[in-house]
Amino acid sequence: MKKQELETYLRFLKSIQKPDLEGVWLDGRDCAEHQLSLRDNPYSKDSKEHLYWNEGWWAGFYEEEPLSLLSESTSVVTDNNKTLSNIMSKKAINNSISKGIKIISEWVEDISFIAGTFMTGFIIYELVDIAL
Repeated sequence: MKKQELETYLRFLKSIQKPDLEGVWLDGRDCAEHQLSLRDNPYSKDSKEHLYWNEGWWAGFYEEEPLSLLSESTSVVTDNNKTLSNIMSKKAINNSISKGIKIISEWVEDISFIAGTFMTGFIIYELVDIAL
């Protein structure tokens, strides 16, 4: 077996025996997106993995985007010298801003509708008052 194949195999074994917490969180999130029950958590209740899986499940249930796919200690660099975690954080921020703008625009629509209804009622009241 070649050295590279052996290293890959050892990393695989390590991930099976002790999964990283981010992977556990993402697994929980994926399970929620695929409509699996919270009771399907495969980890023992007194473990960190159980907690992270539950947190991921709830994030998937509420369709939250992960803020970072990589831990701070990982230094995977893209072609333009930005870390993947920074890119993911910016996407999450942009997504949150878009949702905020949508909520505000819906709020403005609702306020405009209420104001228009109030003005219409006031005009009708004045017309009836003048007619009497």
